[in-house]
Amino acid sequence: MKAPYASSIAALTGLSLLVPAAYGLEFFICGNGARYPVDATVGFASFDPRTIQPDSDPSYSDGEIYGVYRFQDTVQGNTKRSFMMQSISRSPHFRLYEKVSSNWKICPIEDQDP
Repeated sequence: MKAPYASSIAALTGLSLLVPAAYGLEFFICGNGARYPVDATVGFASFDPRTIQPDSDPSYSDGEIYGVYRFQDTVQGNTKRSFMMQSISRSPHFRLYEKVSSNWKICPIEDQDP
């Protein structure tokens, strides 16, 4: 009985190593040359639902928003920008927005060469 269990654990371990490779070439592409690897969003997995601001955050009519992670980054031209990552109920399970002129603009996911 222990042998199938051990082989299952080994198989799951092998599959978990493939997950970063599957997302390795996809990036969120935002304005002013800002781009973020999709696999980096795994680090934002624990979103706090209390950070959702329904009056100003983009809505998601296709499912639920589980939480939001907000951050600022300096992009090309030494411009400081605000970003918001939403954890959503449908694949790809994350949406990244950039604040442009007090409006949230979605950053599309694109395949890029490494």
